[in-house]
Amino acid sequence: MTTPPVLPGSATTSGLNVFDARLGIGSRTLTIEQLFARGRFQPASVQREYQWEQSNCETLLEDLKHALEPRDDAPEPEPGPEPEAPHTELADSDDDDTVNQTLIPDLPAVSEPPVECYYLGALVVKPYAGGRIDVYDGLQRLTTLTILIAVLRDLTKTNALGRRLGALIFDSNFDPRLTLRTGNGILKDEIQKPGAAATDRRTRRGLSATDQRIRVVTAYFYRQIGKWSDARIDRFSTRLLEAACVGLTEVADERIARQIFVSTNLHGVRLNRVDLCKGQLMDLAADDTAAAAILQIWTRLQNRIGTQFDAFLVAADFIERREPQGVDCLTRLAAHIAATQGPAKIVAWVEELERSGDAWIGLHDRMATLHGRSVDAEIWKLRMFWWPEWKPLALLWYRDYLSKCNAKGHAPHSTWIAFNKRFAALHGRCLALILADFTPFERARIFGNAIGQTRTGSDPLKAALAFNRNALDKIRQSLIVPLTDESKRHASIRWIEASLWDNKIPAYLGEATVEHVLPQRSAEGSDWRSVIADEEERYDAAHSLGNLAMLDKSRNGLLSNASYASKRAEYAKLPAFKTLEQVAAIPEWTRQTIREREKMLAAYVLEKLALPEYAAKPRIPYRDSAIPPAAAVAPDALS
Repeated sequence: MTTPPVLPGSATTSGLNVFDARLGIGSRTLTIEQLFARGRFQPASVQREYQWEQSNCETLLEDLKHALEPRDDAPEPEPGPEPEAPHTELADSDDDDTVNQTLIPDLPAVSEPPVECYYLGALVVKPYAGGRIDVYDGLQRLTTLTILIAVLRDLTKTNALGRRLGALIFDSNFDPRLTLRTGNGILKDEIQKPGAAATDRRTRRGLSATDQRIRVVTAYFYRQIGKWSDARIDRFSTRLLEAACVGLTEVADERIARQIFVSTNLHGVRLNRVDLCKGQLMDLAADDTAAAAILQIWTRLQNRIGTQFDAFLVAADFIERREPQGVDCLTRLAAHIAATQGPAKIVAWVEELERSGDAWIGLHDRMATLHGRSVDAEIWKLRMFWWPEWKPLALLWYRDYLSKCNAKGHAPHSTWIAFNKRFAALHGRCLALILADFTPFERARIFGNAIGQTRTGSDPLKAALAFNRNALDKIRQSLIVPLTDESKRHASIRWIEASLWDNKIPAYLGEATVEHVLPQRSAEGSDWRSVIADEEERYDAAHSLGNLAMLDKSRNGLLSNASYASKRAEYAKLPAFKTLEQVAAIPEWTRQTIREREKMLAAYVLEKLALPEYAAKPRIPYRDSAIPPAAAVAPDALS
């Protein structure tokens, strides 16, 4: 058996340290700084290529900010506009890339102080003599942390901190701390290289999938952190190094390391947070009768909602607490209910939860099936937005409507009008939030504020879901630059297609795919390479809004690199798509054609969005703070 790894260190230098010489396994808790100082990491044979997408990194960065940054230096908000938003207060940011923020008096502030550490999970490695370390589990996190640290290193203006961060990228011999099997050129030359990470590069054709992901993740971190003040960057960087930690398991025998990897990733049952929440709520019951009632309602509701039950509870939690949500949000929900309801009211609260479940089922039924009424088409359009931040507000609105219906399901005319108005606007606001580049955290703030305004009788469509001028400029710009971001591209063209059908949307639109008329990857010898000879220009044109349409999957799979003449003939066949009819009416497909259609579609989107003006006061800068005030980011308006 290979000599067991030497695990120096003690509780004072590296936290918990347990080593079994007989088994050849050692476990310890390390800070991020201590982890990278262990040696030079590389993938073990069982490891995948880098798989993280921007969405994974958004979650990581928001979790780190929430856990590690102080919350006691946010400014007092200034009074806001009257009379449209009588219950709001206004706070402005001094960052050009942030937007006006509205604060609802009953929106709960984050009451907990930052934790002493943030646990990033466990890594399994096998160390070798000379400092080489094979990573069996945790390579995705290690790669993402390397990118994040490189961005922080290049953005800090504090030399000592920059050197400290740089020491986690390269060792004293200037060998990289992390080496990948694929994507290593991009990682080493563009990310790890000093000064190279602080650049917002586009992804380009010809890069491997791993290269593309690394560039996307780097650009995301750079765009977000680059908006911070120098003091905030330094504060966050120091906390990341000293307060973020991992559990490190070092194994002497690679066979054991492989076995740990398999056991960790393939075996066992995941911890079920739904069941944990149920258990916490039942523990609140005053007696066995109350506990049995809670269990009966919970089981009935879970059976009715099925696989979406977790998502439903997350939405219900956000309506209840309106605080940043993490993986432990349901246990926090149960603790909140214990504090606010107590044993005497817990059964009544669970009964209210079941009524919310009725609304969830009705809402998703309308999203799945077009029943023919105008509001059905408006709700159906929400299925284009895969991110979850809008769902709690939609659930609250739908439940509010059901509560005013009579036994036959009929609501007063004024209630029906308000119901239609809300959902006719909501999908457009969702598209605008994507085009304006709001992060998931910012979107959560916006919708949390909208929930508060709904509960106090204000109209969030005129306040929390209105847009300031900075956001409007971003929306306009997003429509006339290459849509390299997949979520923007898909949401934009799907929303356009559905809007062109008014309220008579055909069911097959739900299964349609996005067609790039000019292919994303023009094959060697393809006619498309002569249409637009320059590779960079061809890439931009392929991702232009003017180059996109909707198409059924079967034809999309067949066309690929076909010539425009061949594609145009197929476009004329059924099933019909409005955006495809626009394309088929054009005899030749050129760069100029794409530009003209891009302008036409951009103007159409802006007209259909019809965003209201947010009547904000002049900007009042506030001090740099760890996170914005506990407020929704108010998206100023189309003029």
